[in-house]
Amino acid sequence: MNVLTKTAIGISLAVGLMSNAMSAELSRGDQKFLKTAAESGMFEIQASKLTAQNAQAQEVKDFGQMMVTDHTKVDGELKALASAKGFALPTELPRGKQKSVEELSKKSGHDFDKAYASDIAVDAHEDAVEAFKDASEDAKDADIKAFAAKTLPSLQAHLEKGRSLEKTVDAMKKIRVATGGAQRRSSAPLVADLQTVRYREACVLTQRMHHLSTWNINDSHSGETEWQTQTTT
Repeated sequence: MNVLTKTAIGISLAVGLMSNAMSAELSRGDQKFLKTAAESGMFEIQASKLTAQNAQAQEVKDFGQMMVTDHTKVDGELKALASAKGFALPTELPRGKQKSVEELSKKSGHDFDKAYASDIAVDAHEDAVEAFKDASEDAKDADIKAFAAKTLPSLQAHLEKGRSLEKTVDAMKKIRVATGGAQRRSSAPLVADLQTVRYREACVLTQRMHHLSTWNINDSHSGETEWQTQTTT
C-alpha cells in the first residue's frame, strides 16, 4: 500500500469520525425532527407529482405543482443543514407512507382529488406543521431551530390552502350530484352552479312555506266554521 493510498484512507476515516461526532452532538429530539422533516417532504413531493396525471380538477393540479416546487426547495435546504450537522437523512419513505403513495397512484378523477385533498393537502400538512412548530420552539441546535421557524409559515399557508382545496373538491362533488353527475375539470363555473343549487333549494323552501301557510289558513277557517256552527246551535 503506497503513501497516497494510506493518506486517502486516513482522510476518509477522519471525515467519517468527524461526521459521527457532529451527529452525536445533536439531541435525540433534533435528530428525530430532521428524520421526520425529510420523510414528510419526500411524502408530499411524491404524492403531489401524481396530480399531473391523476387529478381531475385544475385546482388540484395547481396545488400539487406548488407542493412539488415549494417542498423541493425546502428539501434542498434541509439536506444542506443535515450535511453541515453530519446527519444522514433517510433516502426512502417508511413503509406506511410508501403504501399510501402507491394506493393514491391507483386512484383517478374525483376519487383521486378527494383523497389527495384530504390525505396530503390537509392531513400531511397538519402533521408537518406540528413537527416544525415543536422544533421551532424546542430544538436544542440553534441552526435547526432557525430552519424550523423559517419554514413553518409556508407550511401553515399550505395547510390553509389545503383546507380551502378540500372544501372546493367537496363542493364539486355536490354539484355533480345536483347536475346529474356531470364531470367538471375546474371550479370556474362553480359559482353559477352553486347559485343554481341555492335557487332550487329556495324554491323548495318557498313551496313548503306556502303549503304550511295554506294549511294554517284552512285550519283556521275550519275552526271558525266549527265555532259558528256551535254558536248557532
